[in-house]
Amino acid sequence: MVEWAAWWLDRVIPHVATRQWVLTVPWERRWLLARRPELACGVHAVAMRTIERWYEERGGAPKEGRTGSVTAT
Repeated sequence: MVEWAAWWLDRVIPHVATRQWVLTVPWERRWLLARRPELACGVHAVAMRTIERWYEERGGAPKEGRTGSVTAT
């Protein structure tokens, strides 16, 4: 797992300021999300909108920039 994270940092994520957000769900919901990809996509979309709104409200999001995500299961 550590090697995979290092690969992402070295080869994929640009060398700019980043902030890590971790979204967790209760175990009983993980089973459902693992078997229903459309629900997992919906949860991811809601989380991203919430994070983007958080940045906009605090003035931390540059006007020309945008947030992004890497999702691992």
